[in-house]
Amino acid sequence: VYPGVKCIRSSDLEFENGSTRRFDAIIFATGYKSTVKAWLK
Repeated sequence: VYPGVKCIRSSDLEFENGSTRRFDAIIFATGYKSTVKAWLK
């Protein structure tokens, strides 16, 4: 788990705590709807 993202520069992310890290891919997971109740009966 990483801190909040402050900014994105190319493939580098700068986090709110000032650290940076390079990633090969950035996936934005903006929403999630659980279907557990539908199949857990």
